[in-house]
Amino acid sequence: MLAVAVLLLLHVSASIWSASRESATYDETTIIPGGYARLMLHDYRLTPVTAPLMPMLAGLAISPLRPHLPVEEPAWKNGDGWGFGYSFLYGQGQGRLLVWRARLPFVALSAILGLAVFLWARQLWGTTCGFAALFLYALNPELLAHSHYANLDLAISLVATLALWAAWNFLRSPTFGRGALAAAALAVAPVTKYSFPLVFVMAAVVALAILLDHLLRHDHRAARRLGGRLLMLTGAVAIASWLVLWAVFGFKAANGTTPALSYPPPVEQLVAEGPLRTVLVAARDHRLLPDGFVDGVANMIHLPQTIQMSFLFGRAKPGGWWYYFPVALLLKTPLPLLLLLLSTPFIRGPQAYARPALVALALPAAVYLALAMAFRFNIGYRHLLPLLPLLCIWGGRQAAALWGRRGLRPIALLLLGWYAVGTWRVAPHFLSFFNELAGGPTYGYHYLADSNCDWGQDLEELARLCRRLGLQRVKFSYFGTASPDEAGVPYIALPRVACCWRPRQETMSLQQGDVVAVSVTNLVGVYTRLPGADPLLMSVDFDGKPQMMPFADAMAYLDKHYRPFARAGYSILLFRLEPKYRI
Repeated sequence: MLAVAVLLLLHVSASIWSASRESATYDETTIIPGGYARLMLHDYRLTPVTAPLMPMLAGLAISPLRPHLPVEEPAWKNGDGWGFGYSFLYGQGQGRLLVWRARLPFVALSAILGLAVFLWARQLWGTTCGFAALFLYALNPELLAHSHYANLDLAISLVATLALWAAWNFLRSPTFGRGALAAAALAVAPVTKYSFPLVFVMAAVVALAILLDHLLRHDHRAARRLGGRLLMLTGAVAIASWLVLWAVFGFKAANGTTPALSYPPPVEQLVAEGPLRTVLVAARDHRLLPDGFVDGVANMIHLPQTIQMSFLFGRAKPGGWWYYFPVALLLKTPLPLLLLLLSTPFIRGPQAYARPALVALALPAAVYLALAMAFRFNIGYRHLLPLLPLLCIWGGRQAAALWGRRGLRPIALLLLGWYAVGTWRVAPHFLSFFNELAGGPTYGYHYLADSNCDWGQDLEELARLCRRLGLQRVKFSYFGTASPDEAGVPYIALPRVACCWRPRQETMSLQQGDVVAVSVTNLVGVYTRLPGADPLLMSVDFDGKPQMMPFADAMAYLDKHYRPFARAGYSILLFRLEPKYRI
């Protein structure tokens, strides 16, 4: 177990190192304050699209600091989670400390998930497979990135993995204890993230596949026995989920106290007329479920209908692409892991549990990916995070198979070494990882942007870089919700996608000699080329000929014709408007 402890310690250390250097990500600015308000005031008005459990965990982590809740501000009265969050974190001058403390519980959750990956892999195919799976988990750059963010993606990955593991054990040997564990794991999903139906579907697919297997083998007695127990488990999950929901919402039906909120919109405005809306309205009106939960589910259903910009292969458009997530998997998953998975037909691993494990790992992963592709909410690889523990377990099986053949051990060492080096080269900026197919983290933003590489996390890195290079002033276009003022960035603000930040000084011009810092999401125009919106014009002088140009076009020109002289992490590029830096 020493190797397990070492790998988990390495994972936790890398996560804490990254957490200590990064500013708040886009969503943390609202999740952390919203969770603290829920915990201290039992008021659920903020961030209706965010399930309550993880924000409350973040709030619990910062509660010993006793930060002030600015409930006197209009943002609180209006249910404005972004405005309230910005005031909460940065209005009292301790945003950096609050974000750091809020992240620590999520590091612990990631370590628990790593341990679960090891134990499940060991149960399936032995200790060597367990070590290999944990190695792949502990050094996975995407998991390292999200292991310390006060967000929901890592948490729902933990819940999904535990639920599938518990369900698989229950289906192998249906006992009361295993059924209780499976019900408990599944019951936590609805308060962890409102995309929880995907977790239920993954577990149901495994159960139905095993039930179908019994029927195809004409083992009708086993099928009837398993079917009956599955019905009991379904009932237990429903009851447990209902109780957990009310407990986490403090047994309060209303979102908040007075005054009445204009936000979130009622269910009738969010969900199309039909059976689903009828059920949600009935649950709300008859107080069968907390209002906050009903509003959250309604907002989640409404998400695909919103004008959400997506970016892929240099092009931004609303609505996304059906193939967005397969491309994201191809470009942001480390190539050694992809090669291990692709070796499955050619390198036969341990045969114990081979067929049941295929059902428990590959089938739910495939179904999850298919549903994510159909949903088309294309803003980041992070929405595929629940797949990664399953891929690490299967990849660990293949690595163990290579290690088990003496002649193939050098290949195993090469792949695992390549994997570790690839992660180390991007550290501590794990979120910006891209594999060699995308040209690495330096060029990945040309293929995928937004939370794939730029979530506002490198603001502190920009401040350190400005101090190190002696930059007295940068014209800055920021994508994020953290405070450049608190970070100490010597900025003059350009147009930006940064809600709530009120810059001290702004400009609408670029001139020769300027130093320009740009978040890559703004550089490639993900949210600055909105369909139907009037272009934001600015004065630019790139070649000694001043002219008026739309901001998005100016950024595209900068990206195409100038090379950056420095980078804050990989998400903020710095340019000098001088002839020697032209391409």
